[in-house]
Amino acid sequence: MDKKSIADKKSEAAKGGIKIKQSTKRSKAIFCCKLVVVAAVSAFFGTMSAAYYIRNAYDSKGTGQTILKVIDDNNDTIRQTSISKVSGSIVSISDDKDGFKTRKSCNTTGVILRENGYIVTSYNDIVKMNKYVVKIPSLGIKSTFDAKLIGYDILTDIAVLKIDKKNLPVIEFGNSNSLKEGDKVISIGNCIGDDYVGFVTTGIVNSLNNYIELPAEKDADKMKYRVIETSALINNENSGGVLINVNGEVVGFNSAYIGKKYSKAPLNYVIAVNEIKNIVDSIINYGRVKRTILGFDGVDLVSAGDSSTAGVYVQNITANATAAKAGIRPTDIIIEFDNSKVTCLEDIMKLMKEHKTGDKIKCKILRDGRKKDVELVLQE
Repeated sequence: MDKKSIADKKSEAAKGGIKIKQSTKRSKAIFCCKLVVVAAVSAFFGTMSAAYYIRNAYDSKGTGQTILKVIDDNNDTIRQTSISKVSGSIVSISDDKDGFKTRKSCNTTGVILRENGYIVTSYNDIVKMNKYVVKIPSLGIKSTFDAKLIGYDILTDIAVLKIDKKNLPVIEFGNSNSLKEGDKVISIGNCIGDDYVGFVTTGIVNSLNNYIELPAEKDADKMKYRVIETSALINNENSGGVLINVNGEVVGFNSAYIGKKYSKAPLNYVIAVNEIKNIVDSIINYGRVKRTILGFDGVDLVSAGDSSTAGVYVQNITANATAAKAGIRPTDIIIEFDNSKVTCLEDIMKLMKEHKTGDKIKCKILRDGRKKDVELVLQE
């Protein structure tokens, strides 16, 4: 929407007694304000994050047996039971079978998502590969499989591969919303294959109040994804791997690309697992991410007339998009979305992440001072 049309809408809103918040430029990553002391402590823990290698041994029959013997330089310890729950699901990915013999720059990590061969990894780690070869160290020295690319999402750096193998050990999802600042976490990955089960770093959760914002044509269609700020080191060694809690449950997906683009050293960003479950499911089911589009620009409402009504003031509508088909018009005020009260666009953005294309959402709007119920049928 051009500057003139925005000005016209603000003028129209002013005549109707509508007061809206002044728009501000949003950065790609939204950081919560931190006290200098907290930042210093976080930096300290970031530099103290310990790195480990876990060796893999094979018996005479070539069957892989994970040995949870920690090899470290400072006698620090990690929860071996936590790692044992996920280490069997960690895989190495290269563009040829010989790539596992050396630490190639194009090698990366993946994790087994489903027992029938679906593997999730970092898109930016495999984008330059001409083919995909997966090594599963926990299955033995002959556990190399050709894989095919099912789909990917550039914005969240997620890619899904598929190998022709069943009854595989899978990761166990945790609930990233249950994390608390100060919780211990472990990052595990593998870019080598034969020599190591994984490259492991430990740390704590420093913050849960950071988000990355993905661009969109309309304000209401921007997506924010929560990221876990952690002192556990995330780099090329464990990119494509996972962040787990002390129970061995996956709470985040590692991406060196996301870390370099959004986080600030010495702390690291990991996308929370709850944020991308629907993305992975969409890739598996459709080969791509089906993102829903509401199709309207809006601003946060301060007041309407003499009342202190909170909501989202609709500025303009995209023809034939979800909002337009539901009958929403410019100057409408959205006060409820999905049976929840909303006071700002961010509320709607968060609620939208819980839904997929085809879902029906009930909304309540104010139009000319009267409440009206509308139903949205989400579409791409």
